[in-house]
Amino acid sequence: MYDKRVKIFIGISLSLLLIGLLRLVQMQLLADSSLQDEIAALKRQRGRSRQLNTLRGQILDRNGRVLATDSPQFQIAVDYRLTRFHDDRVVEAMELLARDRTSPSALYDLQKEVEARRADLQRIIDDCSAFGADPNTIETRIRRLNDAKWNLRTFIAWVRSGPDPNLVARYGGRINSIPQSEAEADFERRHPDRPERLRRIARIDDLAGLYDSEPLLELETEDDIFAAQIEFMDINDVSIVPKGQRQYPYGSTAAQTIGWVGPATQDHDTDLFEHDRLASYREGEVCGRRPGVEYVCEAILRGRRGELVYDIDRKLIRQSQTVFGQDVQLTLDIELQRRIENYITDRTLNPNYLAPSSVVVIQVRTGDILALVSTPTYDLNRVRYDYGTLRNDPNEPLWNRAISQQYLP
Repeated sequence: MYDKRVKIFIGISLSLLLIGLLRLVQMQLLADSSLQDEIAALKRQRGRSRQLNTLRGQILDRNGRVLATDSPQFQIAVDYRLTRFHDDRVVEAMELLARDRTSPSALYDLQKEVEARRADLQRIIDDCSAFGADPNTIETRIRRLNDAKWNLRTFIAWVRSGPDPNLVARYGGRINSIPQSEAEADFERRHPDRPERLRRIARIDDLAGLYDSEPLLELETEDDIFAAQIEFMDINDVSIVPKGQRQYPYGSTAAQTIGWVGPATQDHDTDLFEHDRLASYREGEVCGRRPGVEYVCEAILRGRRGELVYDIDRKLIRQSQTVFGQDVQLTLDIELQRRIENYITDRTLNPNYLAPSSVVVIQVRTGDILALVSTPTYDLNRVRYDYGTLRNDPNEPLWNRAISQQYLP
C-alpha cells in the first residue's frame, strides 16, 4: 500500500514537472506565442530612446560665401538616470518602492546604488572645476534639472490619478494650462498621504524625453574635450555631446537681411512643428527671429532630429535617421554689400554717416537683388546679448529699412 502511494506521488510530481518544463520551453523558444508578444511589448514600453541632434542649414550668398553656419561646440551632458540620485525626494520615493518589494535585499541594494551614484555625481561636480566651472554653479544646474523633472513627474502623476474636474473646468478643460502650484495643491488634497504621493510620482518613468541627456557644461578647447572624454569614460549616463552654435562670419554685414536665431520659447515657435515630435523644439534649441532669412526660411533650415529606440535590454529596436537642415542661397553679393555699408558709414566719405539710411542694388537683366543695405546695423554674433539696447535705440537698427520703410522717389 505504501509503495503504491509513493508511485502515485512520484507520478503526480513528474507530471507537474513536465508541465513546468513545457511551459518554460514555450516561454523561451516559441517567439510567436502570446506571452512572447507581451514580453516584447513590455520591453518596448520600459525601454528608452535617445534623440540625435540635427544641424541647421547654412545661409550662402550668390557666390557660395557662408553668411550663417552652425559651428560645433561640445558639452558635458548628464542623464536624469544619474542626476536623480542628487534629489532627496527621488531617493525617498525609491526607498518606499524598495520596501514594497518582496525581496529582502531590495532596500540594501538600493542604498548601495544610491551611495555609488552620488559618488559619481560628486566626482563630476569636482572634475568640472578643471574645465573652469564653479562647483557650486554645476550643483545648482543639477538641482534645477532635477526640479524640472520632478515637477513634470508630479504633474503627470496628478493627471493620471484623476484631477478635480472643477479645477480643470476653471481652465476651460485645458489641463496643461493649470499652474504647477494649483496642480500640486489638488494632488495633495486628493492624496493627503505623502508616502502614497511619492509612490505615484516614482512610478512616472515612461515619459518621452525624461531621460534625455541635458547639457551641464560647455567645453572650450579641444584639449578640454579630450580630457573630459577620458575623465568620464567609466561613468554611466554622462557623455560628451556636440551642439551647433550659430556663427555669422560677416558680423554686422547684411544683418537685417540674414536675421538671427534665439531660444524657441514663443507660441508661434512651437506651432510650426507641433505635430512632428522630432522636429519640434526642445528646451535650449533655437529658431529664427523675425525679420530676416533665418525666420522666413525656418522650415527649410531647421532639420529634424534622429532617434534611437532601445528596449529594456538596451537592444536597438527602431532607428530614425537625422535629417540635417537644407542650405539657403541668396542673390546677395556679400562683398558688394560690405563695401556699400563701409562707404555710407565712413565719416570721411559721407557727411550724413550717422543718419539712418538704405541702399538697394538690383541687377537689371535678372532682377536679382545684389545688395540690401540698412543702417545702422548690428553684430549678428552679439544680438542675443545686446537685444535690449538695440530694441530701445531710437535709430531702430533692428528694422530693415530697405523693405519696411517708404521713401520719396
